[in-house]
Amino acid sequence: MEELMNRLEGKIAVVTGSARGIGRAIVEKLAAHGAKMVISCDMGESSYEQGNVVHKILNVTDREAIKTFVDEIEKEYGKIDILVNNAGITKDGLMLRMKENDFDTVIDVNLKGTWNCMKHATKLMMKQKYGRIINISSVGGIQAGPAQVSYFAAKGG
Repeated sequence: MEELMNRLEGKIAVVTGSARGIGRAIVEKLAAHGAKMVISCDMGESSYEQGNVVHKILNVTDREAIKTFVDEIEKEYGKIDILVNNAGITKDGLMLRMKENDFDTVIDVNLKGTWNCMKHATKLMMKQKYGRIINISSVGGIQAGPAQVSYFAAKGG
């Protein structure tokens, strides 16, 4: 545990999809184990008890918003050491009844949103010659079920 804290000390971390569930748990662990600052990004409101957590409303499908966000992080903190791409949604439904718009929305958030965040954070990480990117996926990327075709397609990607 002490080794983990030493590795996180002074690190700036960004976690998408972090208002609740897995994302929130990741934020809480990073903050509790010594990260200098954890930027929690989600479409919804959230509150955290740790003093080293900042919550930002962020739509991962908006390329320009992601670029602006990364530029702001660089200005304020000078770096991003860790990016955790956790944002994800599902719109359950049988494929024959699924609307193309619902399919596109899931792909845009779960797959394209991950790409958007990686694209802009990677530029900063390359400039600073350090960075770690963690992409959260699902067993659904390996074995699909009948009512979540868009989710499984995105996680497989």
